[in-house]
Amino acid sequence: MTQAQDDRPPTLLFAGLLVLTLARLVISGANELTEDEAYYFMWSQRLDWSYYSKGPGVATALWLTTSLFGANEFGVRFLAPMLALASSLLVWRMARSMFDARVASWTVLLLNLTPIFNAGSLVMTIDPLSIFFWLAAMFCIWRALHRSAQVGAYWPLAGLMMGLGFLCKYTNAIQIVSLFLLLLASRHWRPLLRKPGPYVLLGVFALCTAPVLLWNAGNDWITFTHLKERGSLDSGGFTINPAEWFEFLGGHFFAYSPFLFAGLAWAVICGARQIGRGDGVAFLSAFALPIIVLYFGLSLKNAGELNWTAPGFVSAAALLPYFWRRASLGSRWRSILQKLALATAALLTLFFVWNTDLVR
Repeated sequence: MTQAQDDRPPTLLFAGLLVLTLARLVISGANELTEDEAYYFMWSQRLDWSYYSKGPGVATALWLTTSLFGANEFGVRFLAPMLALASSLLVWRMARSMFDARVASWTVLLLNLTPIFNAGSLVMTIDPLSIFFWLAAMFCIWRALHRSAQVGAYWPLAGLMMGLGFLCKYTNAIQIVSLFLLLLASRHWRPLLRKPGPYVLLGVFALCTAPVLLWNAGNDWITFTHLKERGSLDSGGFTINPAEWFEFLGGHFFAYSPFLFAGLAWAVICGARQIGRGDGVAFLSAFALPIIVLYFGLSLKNAGELNWTAPGFVSAAALLPYFWRRASLGSRWRSILQKLALATAALLTLFFVWNTDLVR
């Protein structure tokens, strides 16, 4: 088999993603809008440089799709299934280049069985956009790391993807921390700190933040007040409340399904121990750890939203099949745990997307 053929997703996997995307498009037009979707749809009818709690990304996206498909549920949600498809293909391509096609295919399968990812593929909020641009920035950075002798197109393109993600969800800026954690931790990639590439990325990202900063400058920097409130940092100092942390942790077992979340957490811990290596394991770990540690740390005071950590666990998705293949388990136990994890995730996913109106 030639390299070009080997780089293509397996036919069955690609066909399954296509069918799944069509099903998501059908389902997405059959439900009423959620409160968040209706709120963002109102933004799209009043385009601005930024808004109280978010940048202009989601409003612009909804303005585009509703202009094309009408001001209805399908028009609002059209991008959600398409972004899930694009994110799946990006994940496959990255995992394939880091490991092999088998790990890449399992990564895509696990991702599309995860309840919270499926929910995001049917509801058009900031999260489908944030996840797609997060993965697109990772893909560009991964490519740029292997062209270290020159700036090329990938460093500025990574900055653009990171910046567009920031305009959809401010969380995407945490990728800057991930990038410099990776460069500092890895002896292999540390020399890039003396190259222009990472700083070109920062420059392009900074340009993308201009709409948010200019809007806030004229509106008493209200977004910063909102962010402090969302992180429960606006009053009372930082107090530790273990009950809130356990509530946040328990919610993840439901949002990701119990066995998949346990596996993802195990894979992140395994990857963290190898973050100094200059390979795919180190790369994925660096883009998972900062956001997961940040929000689990903040949850010691007040449990946050379960989707806040999603970019970190999506970043680590390929680590689970990679480490699972190396786990010292007998074939019988391996098979039992795999089937149990997949079946539980599938059942919870059906619960997430169940629509009694369609049944009636």
